[in-house]
Amino acid sequence: MKNKPPLIITSAKVLKYAIVDSSVEYTGRLYLYVDNKRLGKVPRLAICQNYKAKDYLLLFCDEKWKVLGAGGNKTIKEVQKDAEKYYKGITKKWVTVARPNKFKDWPGDLGPICSFCGKTLMEGIQQMFCGKKEAFICNECVNKLQKRLEEENNEA
Repeated sequence: MKNKPPLIITSAKVLKYAIVDSSVEYTGRLYLYVDNKRLGKVPRLAICQNYKAKDYLLLFCDEKWKVLGAGGNKTIKEVQKDAEKYYKGITKKWVTVARPNKFKDWPGDLGPICSFCGKTLMEGIQQMFCGKKEAFICNECVNKLQKRLEEENNEA
């Protein structure tokens, strides 16, 4: 089981994270719906800063840091206060993420973001291709597109 989150989740910089263990009480005060179902207790929380916006996100994640739902607020303190409302005792669990040098000057440039999947080079993308007006596509999306075109050509 991986305890530490990646440095970036859904194009947002992870600032703090918390593991929801038995010492944390899920209060049930969270009214967040995903696919018409109310999201219940999750095992991981992350406070992130949007890449382009100045607001902060509270991400509700599974054990592998896959985002199950999200909320947000204007300051980190407000996000932490919201989290405490939903998960009593989580305040003591927050871990501040140590930043490697390349992220030191946040919210500096993460480089190009794929216009299709939203990933950056710092998320493991090997190549990024630029079109007109700063539209980008990563090698993974190019590969998916190529497979789809081949499938469509074979069907014709």
